[in-house]
Amino acid sequence: MRQPYGTFLRGKARTILLPMLLWNAIAILLVGAAATFGNLKAPTPSSIGWTINELVPLVHANDINVQMPFLRDLFVAMMIAPLLVRASSRWLAVVSIIVVAWSVSGVHVPLLLRPQILLFFTAGIAARRFGVPEAVARWPVALCALPFVVLIAPRLWTALLGNVFFDAHPHAMAAFDIVFRLASAVLFWRVAWALAGSRCAEGLRGIERYGFLAFCDHLVLLWLFGPVIGLVTGALGAGLYPAYLLVQPLLVFAVTIGLGRALMAVSPTAARVLSGGRLGR
Repeated sequence: MRQPYGTFLRGKARTILLPMLLWNAIAILLVGAAATFGNLKAPTPSSIGWTINELVPLVHANDINVQMPFLRDLFVAMMIAPLLVRASSRWLAVVSIIVVAWSVSGVHVPLLLRPQILLFFTAGIAARRFGVPEAVARWPVALCALPFVVLIAPRLWTALLGNVFFDAHPHAMAAFDIVFRLASAVLFWRVAWALAGSRCAEGLRGIERYGFLAFCDHLVLLWLFGPVIGLVTGALGAGLYPAYLLVQPLLVFAVTIGLGRALMAVSPTAARVLSGGRLGR
């Protein structure tokens, strides 16, 4: 709303696309090297097409840094953001309905690899427009948790049934996934409001700037160091493995903070680029 379209896109390319490209290249280099010259069972470059798609997920998700298509789709959403923020509420609803139908249908259109991202993008615009954040902040935490608690049981049940159930009911599971994610978003949004007004808010703000870096590096760290830790905890299904899963986020964030501080000490420019502008200033 406040800057020319070209300036807006250049800024988003610098803070979204460039870090995605660099971290995908780092993943190919480090994980591919560990798989080629070590004992790591991981994807390695098999063709020029695979490598290009791994750098810029064009037609399907990455094989190594599997969550990077989020940044790709986020940039696509940013490209149309100036239209969405100016659109009427009726048009926002039309876009949301189309994206829901697209997500549930399972039709693969490479414009977006995860259409749900655009759905939540438009939902965020609508939420701001109608004052939903302030309303959620006034709701009791228990009320916000109720839909999540109700839906978590069938979600766990379907997970235990495995891929056979998902493959047999793809449309129903896609629709359920949207509802479950909305319920999760409301709960964690309310928790975030509570934390923002608590005594730990200042400490959380101090580490929040490492969040984007953790998003980009965490799968690379898990590829490289997860098998090493697995030698202690055992493989998936071993007695200590659940404990490892629980401490994974803490381990990743601790390493990420160390990595971020090292980058800022050695090269503030590299820290700024790899963190999407969050570090190095």
